[in-house]
Amino acid sequence: MLKVIQSPAKYLQGPDAAMLFGEYAKNLADSFFVIADDFVMKLAGDKVLNGLHSHNISCHAERFNGECSHAEINRLIAILKGRCEQVPDMRSCLSSGAMEQGSS
Repeated sequence: MLKVIQSPAKYLQGPDAAMLFGEYAKNLADSFFVIADDFVMKLAGDKVLNGLHSHNISCHAERFNGECSHAEINRLIAILKGRCEQVPDMRSCLSSGAMEQGSS
């Protein structure tokens, strides 16, 4: 079975990197759905969101509830569908692994 991981071609790290996120993100899309747990959101959330807004990029931040489960994925998809015109159903892209073996 083919397994694919796709990610942006850039990795941003360093002092004030979170505030500079918008500079690099503006070439990827006009809006973002930001998912992070409480720890990451407290650590860098405001900086990332402000960095996006400073480049006129709209975004919505949503809390990740800590477990990658079908229930959590479905919850986030429902929120995303309420905010976007087109949302692909990524559940069809899941390979055999933790998601298929985990609970929902």
